[in-house]
Amino acid sequence: MTLPPDYRGLWKGDFAELKKEDVKEGRSWMYESDPFSALKEREEAKALAEKRRKQRDQAREAAASNPAPGGVGLSLRNNISAGSGPGVHNLQRGWARVPKIEMGKRTRAAIEDLIRKHAVWNLHDVKMSGFQKHSIINEFKNLEFRESHIEEAVEECKDREETLEWLLIHVPEDDLPRWALPEGYVAGISMASSNLKREGAIKRLAEAGYSQDLAKQVFDISNDEGTAASALQHILLSSGQDAPVPEAEDSWDTEDSKESSASIWEEELTSVHAVFGDRYSRPSKDICRVVIKAANRGRNAPVEFPIIQFRRSSEYPQKVPIISIHAALPSYIRLSMVKQALNHAADNLIGEQMLFFLIDWMEQNFYGIIERPGKLREISAAASTVSEIQPVRRKRKVVSRHPRPINWTLNSQSKDAWTRRQVDPKLQTKIQARKTLPAWDMKEIIIDMVNSHQVTIISGETGSGKSTQSAQFILDDLYQRSLGDSTKIM
Repeated sequence: MTLPPDYRGLWKGDFAELKKEDVKEGRSWMYESDPFSALKEREEAKALAEKRRKQRDQAREAAASNPAPGGVGLSLRNNISAGSGPGVHNLQRGWARVPKIEMGKRTRAAIEDLIRKHAVWNLHDVKMSGFQKHSIINEFKNLEFRESHIEEAVEECKDREETLEWLLIHVPEDDLPRWALPEGYVAGISMASSNLKREGAIKRLAEAGYSQDLAKQVFDISNDEGTAASALQHILLSSGQDAPVPEAEDSWDTEDSKESSASIWEEELTSVHAVFGDRYSRPSKDICRVVIKAANRGRNAPVEFPIIQFRRSSEYPQKVPIISIHAALPSYIRLSMVKQALNHAADNLIGEQMLFFLIDWMEQNFYGIIERPGKLREISAAASTVSEIQPVRRKRKVVSRHPRPINWTLNSQSKDAWTRRQVDPKLQTKIQARKTLPAWDMKEIIIDMVNSHQVTIISGETGSGKSTQSAQFILDDLYQRSLGDSTKIM
């Protein structure tokens, strides 16, 4: 093919004008490298746009024929178009047609507190049928509410509308479905302060899952982060109770006892570091953190690098440590984990070094609590902006520390339970880590000496396991002889 001698002029002149006219008329696809493929893509995009336009028109017509009354009558009855997420795009937001009220932080907190405390649910104690409850649970699950929340709500409410109101009021904002929040809403409260030390302490307390206003209120009482963390934990334990949980009686009220507590803490952290290695960190003298490897995930989405943090209480191990969970989870779920771990420690571990056992318990139950976090009322005082239960302050009491006589009673069931625990793969891994400590080579000698003498003195280098491992050797030996339940080890 031979080009005309003036082809450059044609290309930049007449042809350029023709191209401009085609682009203006929507025929730019003719100038693509593959115009036939470009034409096909253009026709498909045009058909899809027309389909979406028709769906929007149908949704508007349905909304006009079935108006939702106020904020209660939300159109939630599966009015969802194909291909959209559950209850996200086509919900008729009742609050879009009601008066909008702007309020400050304090006013909002006061109103929320009044509603939570004084709203009367199901005034005439109407009982929904099993079929009604089942239908509401299935419907609201599709709207991205958590199943355990819906089950709690249907037990307290009289019908579907009241159940929805209860959920919107009581479910914490960081776990509400996105459609239930106004456009552009961000949960949480920002802080600005010239006192950076105070602001940092309050921020760290709130990171554990507590309400930031509550953390601020409690911190300002003592201006001490450790004391505030202990008070917040007491509020959490009191939440959901008919009466506040009383402060435990002080049993270590002397300076020597407090020094002993610090010494026990140091020895235990040495052992925890030896067991968990790189997963262990120690931000400060009284705080340690361990990255947990949670088991039994099931169908739950994986949570990356969850951390359990321990802060030494003043009378540890006669009192539980201050625990917090740091993970990409709603705050009330993390508080529920903390509360259940504290109850486990109070029932089974008081008086002994408990960090290893609490880490193991959390790894076994982490995903189970995510799936069934428990009732919202059980952590509402610590998670709400205004606490429903204030810390109980009691006078310190000095009690006798004379030990009670041990009742040596054989219990074969405790031996069987101990034997079953030994075959657990995770425990075997930790036992292998314990075998690297120098004390392991002296295991049989230590057991024989303790069994043969009323007083045994064990000396060794720091970190050899003389404190932590010796006690474990004795406890394992007693379990093998069916006497583990009778043991008291300090």
